[in-house]
Amino acid sequence: MNPSEKFLRFAAECEAMAKFARSPESKATWARLAARWIRCAELTEHYWQAARIAKADSESPQVVSPPRRKGRLSQRGRAEQVASGFG
Repeated sequence: MNPSEKFLRFAAECEAMAKFARSPESKATWARLAARWIRCAELTEHYWQAARIAKADSESPQVVSPPRRKGRLSQRGRAEQVASGFG
C-alpha cells in the first residue's frame, strides 16, 4: 500500500469519527483532519507521478543535437562573439 492510499484510509477514519462525534466542534475538527489527510494523499500522488515521469525521462535515450559546423566566422561575427564574452 503506497502512502497516498494510507492517507485516504486515515481520511475515511476521520470522516467516520466526525459522524459519531457529539459536539459540533468535534465534528468540525474531525472533518478538518479528514480534509488534511485527503490533501496529503493528493500531494503525495502528485509527487509520485512527477518522480515516475522524471525516472522515465532519465531512462529514455538522450536527444543529441547535430554537431555545429566549424566554419570561419566573418570578421563582424567574430567581433560580436568576442564582445559578448564567448570568444
